[in-house]
Amino acid sequence: MKVSRLIKTGNRPDLVAAEEAELAVLLTYAPKQASREEIAAAAKRVIAEVDAHGLGDKGKVMPKVIAELKGKADGKEINAVVTELLGAIH
Repeated sequence: MKVSRLIKTGNRPDLVAAEEAELAVLLTYAPKQASREEIAAAAKRVIAEVDAHGLGDKGKVMPKVIAELKGKADGKEINAVVTELLGAIH
């Protein structure tokens, strides 16, 4: 989560400080996010499990990785890692 760019560019340091303080409190309750390495490890495990052979098998891999990392990783990051790993398979 990031403080709104609109608040920062609006020259309102008072609002920025309030938003950042609120964000700090909210982040203490948020689940720990998986690192890129953890996402890659989960994706590699699923790729091997479904015997994926390239980008054409992305539809088999993505749902399983997303389910495994639900609430722990952003879908865009998962997609990027899976695409990278499947693209490296020849």
